[in-house]
Amino acid sequence: MTESHQVTAFANFKSFPRTCVKSVMLILKPPSIFSLTIAQNFWNQLNIPISPVVNDHSIVNWLLTFPISIPTVIARTLEYAFTGKFLSSTPSDKITIHARWKPPPHGLYKLNFDGSFSAPSLVGGLGGVFRDEYVNWKMGFYQQHQGFNATSMELLALLRGIELAYHHKFVPLAIETDSTEVITLLTDYSNSLYDSLLSSCRYWLKKLQNPPINHNFRDGNKVEHHLANEARTTSTNSNFVMFCSPLTGVAFGE
Repeated sequence: MTESHQVTAFANFKSFPRTCVKSVMLILKPPSIFSLTIAQNFWNQLNIPISPVVNDHSIVNWLLTFPISIPTVIARTLEYAFTGKFLSSTPSDKITIHARWKPPPHGLYKLNFDGSFSAPSLVGGLGGVFRDEYVNWKMGFYQQHQGFNATSMELLALLRGIELAYHHKFVPLAIETDSTEVITLLTDYSNSLYDSLLSSCRYWLKKLQNPPINHNFRDGNKVEHHLANEARTTSTNSNFVMFCSPLTGVAFGE
């Protein structure tokens, strides 16, 4: 079970008593699903065949034995309530996660990176930032680059970042990305589409003592996302550009 499913299940479990109360209200409040279920039950009973010999006596007997199964009606009403209300997502069951960038542990640098890609033009951008535990900007970078999808840009951004980390001694290092696919691909040795990029990434990661690569949401990766888009949309060439200080107007602490 993934983390999001666990959160949803926990939220649903917490809402169980409230759902029970709502279910009772569905039964008692007219017009409701309860009355509709009675009508459905009534219709089903009407379609039960009676004796082919129709006379006053047989009709009276049929009417006297005609049941409205209250337990069945209640069971179906509760079934509707729980499948329609309890198991489905409702606004009250949603949990908002406020993601933000956090400084690395004491003594570490953190690399955040991102990639951007435009399918019509096959032009992408990559960006990344190194910061320390005191949120000091150590180095930023971006580059416009040709590519074939967004994942290739993400991997290229990681590659450029870890090459810089090695040459500029940003060690020990922690790495963070909003791309779960990149994290998965680095441990998937059966993928051939990105084989060259993945091999290069694994090589430099090994030289950096295989630093951890963790996931963060887009809100915690805003600066790098901005740099990648800036490279893709405004850069006039494919030169690799490094920044020793934040770009104007960029809140580099996320």
